[in-house]
Amino acid sequence: MADACIRGFGAELEEIHFEISGVGEELSAALVSGDVVSLLVLFETRGDSTNAKDSDGNSVLALAAKFGFFEVLKALLDLPGIDTLISNLEGQAPLHFLAIYDDAQIRDIVPTDGGA
Repeated sequence: MADACIRGFGAELEEIHFEISGVGEELSAALVSGDVVSLLVLFETRGDSTNAKDSDGNSVLALAAKFGFFEVLKALLDLPGIDTLISNLEGQAPLHFLAIYDDAQIRDIVPTDGGA
């Protein structure tokens, strides 16, 4: 989380909250702390939270991309049923947020050869 705060996201990170019965607070806390293991356990036990959205319509995947949680992002992309095209209320998908990072930061996440 410290790295994300340095980029100016500190207050915004504190406002993330998922309204999911039984797992909302755990999901929010795991994402904000970058806790990949806890996120994966939550998704294994509660598959309905995989594409959960916050009050702005951002999915867990979109928030991981937006705040630069690259390890979380990589783990989420391996989950069955993860929706990589899900948009927030402003029409932004996870890929839109990755545009703010340089190639070195995202090269292991986004294929540069067209996926071939």
